[in-house]
Amino acid sequence: MLALSILLTAPLHCTSFRIPTPFAIHSPPRAVSRQLAVAHLHTQTLAFEPSAQATRAHKLRAPPPRAAADEESANELLAEQAWTEKGFEAIQRVPSTCRKFGQQIAETEHLAIAALEDNEGIASKVLASAGSSSTRLLNDFGDFARAKPRVSGTDQSAPSIGQSMLALLRAASAEKRR
Repeated sequence: MLALSILLTAPLHCTSFRIPTPFAIHSPPRAVSRQLAVAHLHTQTLAFEPSAQATRAHKLRAPPPRAAADEESANELLAEQAWTEKGFEAIQRVPSTCRKFGQQIAETEHLAIAALEDNEGIASKVLASAGSSSTRLLNDFGDFARAKPRVSGTDQSAPSIGQSMLALLRAASAEKRR
Protein backbone atom coordinates (compact mmCIF):
# COMPACT_ATOMS: atom_id res chain seq x y z
CA MET A 1 0.00 0.00 0.00
CA LEU A 2 2.80 2.40 0.88
CA ALA A 3 4.57 1.66 -2.39
CA LEU A 4 1.33 2.22 -4.27
CA SER A 5 0.73 5.56 -2.56
CA ILE A 6 4.30 6.64 -3.35
CA LEU A 7 3.77 5.74 -6.97
CA LEU A 8 0.47 7.54 -7.15
CA THR A 9 2.04 10.72 -5.87
CA ALA A 10 5.27 10.41 -7.86
CA PRO A 11 5.76 12.84 -10.75
CA LEU A 12 5.63 10.73 -13.90
CA HIS A 13 6.93 13.54 -16.08
CA CYS A 14 10.40 13.18 -14.53
CA THR A 15 12.90 10.81 -16.09
CA SER A 16 14.26 9.86 -12.68
CA PHE A 17 13.59 10.68 -9.08
CA ARG A 18 14.90 9.37 -5.78
CA ILE A 19 13.04 7.81 -2.89
CA PRO A 20 14.99 6.77 0.22
CA THR A 21 15.74 3.07 0.54
CA PRO A 22 14.23 0.49 0.74
CA PHE A 23 12.16 1.91 -2.11
CA ALA A 24 13.55 2.29 -5.59
CA ILE A 25 11.33 3.82 -8.23
CA HIS A 26 12.33 4.06 -11.86
CA SER A 27 10.67 6.09 -14.54
CA PRO A 28 10.62 4.48 -17.95
CA PRO A 29 12.88 5.83 -20.69
CA ARG A 30 11.40 8.63 -22.76
CA ALA A 31 10.76 6.28 -25.67
CA VAL A 32 8.53 4.10 -23.51
CA SER A 33 5.08 5.18 -22.42
CA ARG A 34 5.24 7.55 -19.45
CA GLN A 35 2.11 5.94 -18.04
CA LEU A 36 4.01 2.94 -16.71
CA ALA A 37 5.94 3.07 -13.43
CA VAL A 38 7.65 0.21 -11.70
CA ALA A 39 8.44 0.08 -7.98
CA HIS A 40 10.58 -2.42 -6.19
CA LEU A 41 9.93 -2.98 -2.53
CA HIS A 42 12.67 -5.29 -1.31
CA THR A 43 11.98 -8.44 -3.32
CA GLN A 44 8.43 -7.58 -4.36
CA THR A 45 7.79 -5.85 -7.63
CA LEU A 46 4.69 -3.79 -8.11
CA ALA A 47 3.84 -2.54 -11.58
CA PHE A 48 0.83 -0.45 -12.36
CA GLU A 49 -0.54 1.81 -14.98
CA PRO A 50 -1.91 5.02 -13.47
CA SER A 51 -5.58 5.29 -14.22
CA ALA A 52 -8.54 7.26 -13.01
CA GLN A 53 -9.50 4.32 -10.79
CA ALA A 54 -6.06 4.20 -9.12
CA THR A 55 -6.11 7.95 -8.58
CA ARG A 56 -9.57 7.72 -6.98
CA ALA A 57 -8.39 4.88 -4.73
CA HIS A 58 -5.47 7.02 -3.59
CA LYS A 59 -7.76 9.92 -2.77
CA LEU A 60 -9.99 7.63 -0.71
CA ARG A 61 -7.03 6.55 1.43
CA ALA A 62 -6.02 10.10 2.26
CA PRO A 63 -6.55 10.97 5.92
CA PRO A 64 -9.61 13.11 6.55
CA PRO A 65 -8.88 16.78 7.14
CA ARG A 66 -9.02 17.78 10.78
CA ALA A 67 -11.31 20.57 11.76
CA ALA A 68 -9.61 23.19 13.91
CA ALA A 69 -12.67 23.36 16.17
CA ASP A 70 -12.33 19.65 17.05
CA GLU A 71 -8.77 20.11 18.26
CA GLU A 72 -9.14 21.69 21.66
CA SER A 73 -5.97 22.89 23.31
CA ALA A 74 -4.65 21.34 26.50
CA ASN A 75 -5.49 24.53 28.40
CA GLU A 76 -9.13 24.32 27.30
CA LEU A 77 -9.32 20.63 28.18
CA LEU A 78 -7.78 21.16 31.62
CA ALA A 79 -9.83 24.22 32.57
CA GLU A 80 -11.40 23.86 36.01
CA GLN A 81 -14.92 24.62 34.76
CA ALA A 82 -14.74 21.58 32.45
CA TRP A 83 -14.43 19.18 35.40
CA THR A 84 -16.30 17.99 38.43
CA GLU A 85 -14.70 18.84 41.75
CA LYS A 86 -13.24 15.35 42.29
CA GLY A 87 -12.17 15.09 38.65
CA PHE A 88 -10.29 18.36 38.83
CA GLU A 89 -8.63 17.24 42.07
CA ALA A 90 -7.35 14.18 40.18
CA ILE A 91 -6.05 16.43 37.39
CA GLN A 92 -4.23 18.54 39.97
CA ARG A 93 -2.55 15.41 41.38
CA VAL A 94 -1.19 14.29 37.99
CA PRO A 95 2.06 16.35 38.21
CA SER A 96 2.91 14.86 41.61
CA THR A 97 2.11 11.39 40.26
CA CYS A 98 4.53 12.00 37.38
CA ARG A 99 7.22 13.16 39.82
CA LYS A 100 6.62 10.06 41.97
CA PHE A 101 7.40 7.86 38.95
CA GLY A 102 10.23 10.12 37.72
CA GLN A 103 8.51 10.94 34.43
CA GLN A 104 8.16 14.22 32.57
CA ILE A 105 5.26 13.33 30.31
CA ALA A 106 1.80 12.99 31.85
CA GLU A 107 -0.05 10.11 30.23
CA THR A 108 -3.38 8.41 30.87
CA GLU A 109 -1.92 6.02 33.42
CA HIS A 110 -0.92 8.98 35.60
CA LEU A 111 -4.48 10.30 35.53
CA ALA A 112 -5.84 6.84 36.35
CA ILE A 113 -3.44 6.51 39.28
CA ALA A 114 -4.36 9.98 40.55
CA ALA A 115 -8.08 9.15 40.30
CA LEU A 116 -7.73 5.72 41.94
CA GLU A 117 -5.63 7.01 44.85
CA ASP A 118 -8.67 8.96 46.08
CA ASN A 119 -10.70 6.35 47.95
CA GLU A 120 -13.66 8.74 48.09
CA GLY A 121 -13.51 9.51 44.36
CA ILE A 122 -15.87 8.30 41.66
CA ALA A 123 -13.35 5.83 40.19
CA SER A 124 -13.05 3.90 43.45
CA LYS A 125 -16.82 3.99 43.98
CA VAL A 126 -17.56 2.67 40.48
CA LEU A 127 -15.06 -0.17 40.91
CA ALA A 128 -16.49 -1.04 44.33
CA SER A 129 -20.02 -1.10 42.85
CA ALA A 130 -18.77 -3.45 40.15
CA GLY A 131 -17.35 -5.75 42.81
CA SER A 132 -13.73 -4.99 41.99
CA SER A 133 -10.88 -3.61 44.03
CA SER A 134 -9.33 -0.27 43.16
CA THR A 135 -6.13 -1.39 44.91
CA ARG A 136 -5.36 -4.10 42.35
CA LEU A 137 -6.07 -1.78 39.43
CA LEU A 138 -3.97 0.93 41.08
CA ASN A 139 -1.08 -1.54 41.42
CA ASP A 140 -1.43 -2.57 37.76
CA PHE A 141 -1.37 1.05 36.59
CA GLY A 142 1.63 1.64 38.85
CA ASP A 143 3.48 -1.31 37.30
CA PHE A 144 2.67 0.01 33.84
CA ALA A 145 3.91 3.50 34.72
CA ARG A 146 7.12 2.11 36.25
CA ALA A 147 7.85 0.30 32.98
CA LYS A 148 7.98 3.64 31.15
CA PRO A 149 11.27 5.55 30.80
CA ARG A 150 12.35 7.55 33.84
CA VAL A 151 14.07 10.92 33.91
CA SER A 152 16.47 11.90 36.65
CA GLY A 153 18.48 15.00 37.42
CA THR A 154 16.13 17.46 35.73
CA ASP A 155 13.47 19.85 36.94
CA GLN A 156 10.25 17.85 36.98
CA SER A 157 8.01 20.63 38.27
CA ALA A 158 5.78 20.88 35.21
CA PRO A 159 5.31 17.70 33.16
CA SER A 160 4.16 17.91 29.56
CA ILE A 161 0.89 16.37 28.45
CA GLY A 162 1.46 13.21 26.44
CA GLN A 163 -0.40 12.13 23.32
CA SER A 164 -2.46 9.45 25.05
CA MET A 165 -3.58 11.92 27.73
CA LEU A 166 -4.48 14.53 25.13
CA ALA A 167 -6.42 11.97 23.08
CA LEU A 168 -8.28 10.81 26.20
CA LEU A 169 -9.16 14.36 27.22
CA ARG A 170 -10.39 15.18 23.70
CA ALA A 171 -12.51 12.02 23.58
CA ALA A 172 -13.99 12.81 26.99
CA SER A 173 -14.74 16.36 25.89
CA ALA A 174 -16.43 15.11 22.72
CA GLU A 175 -18.50 12.63 24.74
CA LYS A 176 -19.50 15.40 27.13
CA ARG A 177 -20.77 17.52 24.20
CA ARG A 178 -22.95 14.66 22.86
